Amino acid sequence: MAKTRLLIFHHPPKYPPMKIHPNFISVLLYFFFAAPATWSAEPFKLLTVEPAALPEKNWTVGLQQTGFSWDDFYVNTNTIMDLTMTGNLGLKYVSKVNNSWAFTAGARYIHFFGESTLEDFAKKQNSMIESLKVKYNGYNAFVGTSYYWDWGAAHINTQYANVSDSKILNLISALNIKMGPSWHTVIEAGHDFENKQPRGSLGILRSGETFGLRLGITYVEIKDPSININLLPVLDFYWNFGDAR
Repeated sequence: MAKTRLLIFHHPPKYPPMKIHPNFISVLLYFFFAAPATWSAEPFKLLTVEPAALPEKNWTVGLQQTGFSWDDFYVNTNTIMDLTMTGNLGLKYVSKVNNSWAFTAGARYIHFFGESTLEDFAKKQNSMIESLKVKYNGYNAFVGTSYYWDWGAAHINTQYANVSDSKILNLISALNIKMGPSWHTVIEAGHDFENKQPRGSLGILRSGETFGLRLGITYVEIKDPSININLLPVLDFYWNFGDAR
């Protein structure tokens, strides 16, 4: 009888409910509302758009981005991708024309190195599986410009990605409006010309000198009929530390 390549899990394990200590909630409230912030702290990443800005300090550690900056460059890695055995390395460059206008460009290389680990795990779970091939390699790049006012900023990005033969070519504009010394409302709208799909995002940012937050939703038109989700969440938080730039 021929072996199939279908992996099915039965009876998922049950875990006890997670309890959150009150002190943990207090720490979160401090970072969200009381951590140091200034009006000059511009977000160095929006929801899907890369603004022409760099972190306030040399080092950044976060959920989706960890890296360091020097001069006009920012070298970083996507932390979640690293934890899922998808190595990646990104470089961002920012050039200021004046105090209000700046340009940016960057790229990221991506390589999934957990193929053998994932295949071994699948075979242990189901002896009917002969092989499991997962490829997720490629790169993405962007160029953009930002213009800043006292009340916020406008941004335009052109983004190209080619990962495992899946391509995108986005032209996205974004507007972030300051809601206080640390909070911003972000609206993004654009189009993927490679796949002929609209793009859009809506969310809030916190861009403090030490603690930052990105929270929102982004619209992605998925043509697979088996997937009935077009709104994806955006969640990221990070800490800046080291010398001020």
